[in-house]
Amino acid sequence: GRKAPLVTYTQHEGGGPGGSQPGDLVTSPWMSALYFQAARKYIAKVPSAAAQVYRQASDYFDFLNEPGTRGFYPGSDAHAEFTGLVFPAYLAGGTTIGDAGPDEGNMAHALDVAGFCAFAIKAKQALGLPTTLAAQRLAEMKATAVRDFENQTRTANWLPKYRVNPPRKFNWMVRGIYELIRNEG
Repeated sequence: GRKAPLVTYTQHEGGGPGGSQPGDLVTSPWMSALYFQAARKYIAKVPSAAAQVYRQASDYFDFLNEPGTRGFYPGSDAHAEFTGLVFPAYLAGGTTIGDAGPDEGNMAHALDVAGFCAFAIKAKQALGLPTTLAAQRLAEMKATAVRDFENQTRTANWLPKYRVNPPRKFNWMVRGIYELIRNEG
């Protein structure tokens, strides 16, 4: 009935700030985006599962989009220079402890979450549900992803042009762009 798979902060992060063991329930929007990438491929092979996967995607988007779950939050919560942007939460569920709080680094997952939002639009269309809010979040995630990419682009000619840190970030970018293309986002 929660519309999202939730685990305790401690289960997800292996513990909390200062050695605490928070029991706050959280979900990871960008890791869930990975699940929905696999689910999209699954329904291509097993079309009879489409309705279930579409319902999951629609419900999960609705969960993230509830203000109390903080699936999306104003970029200015991380820093004033990001006023006007919307960030995806690293951990959503309502808490802001530790890694669930606002952080500039969360914008690195905007592309993953944008791919999910594009899939959520397709899911809602298939279910005959309104897509306006998902389309708005898709546009916001794309704008945040562009800003993140700009932040990672250097103008100094004696350094590599792009900061790809952590190194796995390149994979996040490619996967996120692929999902946007596949979902016509």
